[in-house]
Amino acid sequence: MNKNYKIIFFDVDNTLYPNDTKIVPQSTIGAIKKAKEKGILICLATGRNYPLAKMTGIFDTIDFDYYVLCNGSLVLDKNKNIIYGDPLDKDDIQKMLDVSKDIDCNIVFHTYDDFYCYNNNLDLAFKGLKPFNIPVPDVKELNEDVYMLNLFVDDEYTSRFSNLTKDLTYLRLKQYGYDVFKNTVNKSTGIKHLLEILSIDVQDSMAFGDGKNDIEMLSYVGTGVCMGNGVDEAKKVSNYITTDINDNGISNALKHFNIID
Repeated sequence: MNKNYKIIFFDVDNTLYPNDTKIVPQSTIGAIKKAKEKGILICLATGRNYPLAKMTGIFDTIDFDYYVLCNGSLVLDKNKNIIYGDPLDKDDIQKMLDVSKDIDCNIVFHTYDDFYCYNNNLDLAFKGLKPFNIPVPDVKELNEDVYMLNLFVDDEYTSRFSNLTKDLTYLRLKQYGYDVFKNTVNKSTGIKHLLEILSIDVQDSMAFGDGKNDIEMLSYVGTGVCMGNGVDEAKKVSNYITTDINDNGISNALKHFNIID
């Protein structure tokens, strides 16, 4: 209860940003502001890249010090400078593109400051992105590092991609499709690199999350807090389960740990 917390990491979807109301609770905004005023570093830890996180509007109300993005494969400082990055191997991407030519699918690339579709099967991208309130992006040619991608394909074809290489993780999205990233990275690896850069002991860190891609993060930090609306797998590895995102979940937890009054 009386740990000297120096840094707190927050997931976006259904932790900070409710996908149903699309409005960050005022109690969350106020609680994070109070924690920051006490000198605690406030950081994002999300599967989104920077443009997709910005799209939620959370940057208008919360002042972040660092960003752990693309499920841990990209870490930025306050000024959007890359301080750690581990992009996907170009050969692995090309293998996926080759297979995609014979299958009805869509691939969305997440780069440092952009996201875009590989082909024109936009209905499939819409099906996977809609639950996150993310619009279908434009189709562009790939010409930069990719830190994560989305594969939108029917289940019967998934193995055609997952069998291409053992170097990638395929994390199922809510309703359709996958986040695809290196199997050597997750939110905890991005956090680990940032803590080392800042010379902060992991025991002095806290994280909030709700989903399957938060499991490693919640297990790794000094104190893992799962939202009341979180999945069972995330709750099982957390040190504390707070209330629902729309029931003052973040504020209640920060009060529970005596970080704010």
